[in-house]
Amino acid sequence: MSKVTLSFLLLIVVLQVLLVKGDDAAKEKAGLCRPPLVKDTATGKCIVRAAQRSSSKSSFACPSPWFVNGEGKCVRA
Repeated sequence: MSKVTLSFLLLIVVLQVLLVKGDDAAKEKAGLCRPPLVKDTATGKCIVRAAQRSSSKSSFACPSPWFVNGEGKCVRA
C-alpha cells in the first residue's frame, strides 16, 4: 500500500475514535451511560458496574477490558 492510502486509513480510524469519545461525553452529560457502564449517583459519572461474584467461582468478575482491583471494584485495564 502507498503512504497516502495508509495515512488516509489512519485518519479515518482517528476520526472514528474521536467521534465515539465525543458521543460518550454527550451521553454522560445527558445522564445516559452505555452498557456495561452505569451512572454513579455520587459523582454523576459513568462507571463500571460493581464487580459481581461469579456463580461458578468465589471470585469476582468484571466485563472486559476491566478487572477487579483490591477494593472489589471494576477498573479499566
